[in-house]
Amino acid sequence: MTLADAAPGPTIQVGILTKGRPMLATVVATLVLQEEHPIEIFIVDTGEQPSIKREDVKSVLRLAQDRRVRCEYELHRDRQRAFSSGRLKLLESLTGPLIAFMDDDIVLAGMAAMASLARRAEQLGPRLGWVAPLCVNAGSARGFLRDRPHYSPGGILAQDDVVRGIMLEYYNNNTDVLDARGPRERVWELEFLTELFPALGRVTEVQNDTVSYHLDYGGGTRWDLMEEALAATTRRELHRLVAKYAPAAATG
Repeated sequence: MTLADAAPGPTIQVGILTKGRPMLATVVATLVLQEEHPIEIFIVDTGEQPSIKREDVKSVLRLAQDRRVRCEYELHRDRQRAFSSGRLKLLESLTGPLIAFMDDDIVLAGMAAMASLARRAEQLGPRLGWVAPLCVNAGSARGFLRDRPHYSPGGILAQDDVVRGIMLEYYNNNTDVLDARGPRERVWELEFLTELFPALGRVTEVQNDTVSYHLDYGGGTRWDLMEEALAATTRRELHRLVAKYAPAAATG
């Protein structure tokens, strides 16, 4: 069964931001081979060389065609804010009610993982903020979030006008800790997405029986993700945006 033959349901739009890592084709393949729920894939590439010229990426895009999965690719150049402006580029394409961000070094375990997340998202209905897989080998890459339930790439986000307005302004105006250059005060997307939806009064949930794997087994500790100042800056921006786009939630 291909995704085009799947039972009707809201299409999940998945955005992948890549710097051209070797694992990109594997990540896309695990998404293309998902069963039971329709998805669309959008790739924004901030690498020095276009990943789409690689044979492994060409092959997985042909696989997407065979599986009748929409898969779009865009090369994006920004040496200073590649992460933040790349996410913004993705968000311009991710216009549906259910979206997901995926990293180029994280894979979902099992061909029904996305469908499992989608079923839980459907159960939550209008209360949904996000439902995310349990990420194995997240480790120190999650900084001060490592011991807390948090959003993880591959998790399904509920997007309405309020959420979209907040996220568009967030990625347009801020410099993430993962960006190459920028001001001294930075924000951290993972913290922002983790806390945004509870601040809006919506349900967030890590689905422990749906697993993803972080493939960067050689990654070291990022001490900048341990800093309380990073959390404080991110939360300050979150509260500003919630007050602007959802004042009732901010005062409630």
